[in-house]
Amino acid sequence: MNTRHIMISAALVCAISACKVNDIALYDEAPRLELGGAVSYTFSDEEYLDAYILGGEGYSETEFTAQLIGYFLDAPRTFQVTTNPVASAFTPELVFENPYEFPTGTATSAAKFRIKCPSRENVSTRTSTYTGQTDIVYDMSSHDHQFGSGRIENNAARVNVVLQIYPQDWNNQFWGAYSTSKYIFMMETFKAVHGDIEQNNDSKLQIRSAYNAWKAENGPLYGDDEDSGTEIAFPL
Repeated sequence: MNTRHIMISAALVCAISACKVNDIALYDEAPRLELGGAVSYTFSDEEYLDAYILGGEGYSETEFTAQLIGYFLDAPRTFQVTTNPVASAFTPELVFENPYEFPTGTATSAAKFRIKCPSRENVSTRTSTYTGQTDIVYDMSSHDHQFGSGRIENNAARVNVVLQIYPQDWNNQFWGAYSTSKYIFMMETFKAVHGDIEQNNDSKLQIRSAYNAWKAENGPLYGDDEDSGTEIAFPL
């Protein structure tokens, strides 16, 4: 065997040995977790009514996804998350069920959490959508978090929250032009959403009387966006 062949053989032996050492180092590490894609939730007029007018809890449930890197677990481990605010129209309020448990025999685990319904200051209009955002991140400082960190680009899950109360069946002829302030006032007066409010003369008289009383004490309510300088009105 000539010198050239000896050098090539030695290099191959070293490369194989290095791969084996790296494999051992990789799989001896603690299991790692990443986060799945973004989470989006849009609150409706019914959820707003329940939260701010009927005295309900005000939270709705959804979930994010935890993703395991490496082999399946031999035994369950716990993980913990927190939030990292980002610049947006408003900051959503999230409630987690920490600590969560990641089960054996799977690469992903769905984790439930709750989002508080945004207040009226953060309501979207027909032409303008106001989205509150925050990031879910793993709480690496918690003793309940038993995983290493995943890839940087997957270490956060963006949560997008919108309050959109506009009812698709809004009766413009009966109630007049739509606006968020008008509709919220109607929900407060009738304790119901648009589809559950009787469209008759009694309802017209009730809402006009209630608005006149409100206006006398608090001043007028106005429309949305380009109509923000126009007072709302209820047809006769």
